Amino acid sequence: MQQNPHYADMMSGIRHFFNERLTACDAAGIARERIILDPGFGFGKTAEHNFHLLAHLGELCAGEQPVLVGLSRKSMIASVLDRAPDERVFASVALALIAVERGASIVRVHDVAATADALAMWGALPRSIGTGLPPRASRCRQRRRCCGLRSAGRAAAAPRRCPLPRRRIVPAVPL
Repeated sequence: MQQNPHYADMMSGIRHFFNERLTACDAAGIARERIILDPGFGFGKTAEHNFHLLAHLGELCAGEQPVLVGLSRKSMIASVLDRAPDERVFASVALALIAVERGASIVRVHDVAATADALAMWGALPRSIGTGLPPRASRCRQRRRCCGLRSAGRAAAAPRRCPLPRRRIVPAVPL
């Protein structure tokens, strides 16, 4: 799938695919609040495609559906840092933070505590004027306050709530 992927306009293609699938879900009677969109980082995309997708992620996150992003330990990191998967923790945390800043609602990660700590620091930034929420988190339709997640270590296998409104950190592997 990653041998020689080519896109005339990758972002338009992803938006078109999402719209088709949402229409199919509507026709099947699936409620929109049960749907999460995943642009598929690493699937049928080169490292360059993945970085382009991350740079323009906000375009996909502007809609009503939550967007899940899985960048943890991806080979796109090795294209820049040339590190083995277990040595990509810091880069993975940075990419998760960038994805949330660009509007991702859910991040799938291997290193839950490190990612939660980074997102907690981001969430502690001074709030945007008038919204009471961190920058870029103002898209939250429910305007929930911080849930107070602290680094949970290996205490639970369930998805954990992130300290940002409508953000979740999902372990890539069972804890």
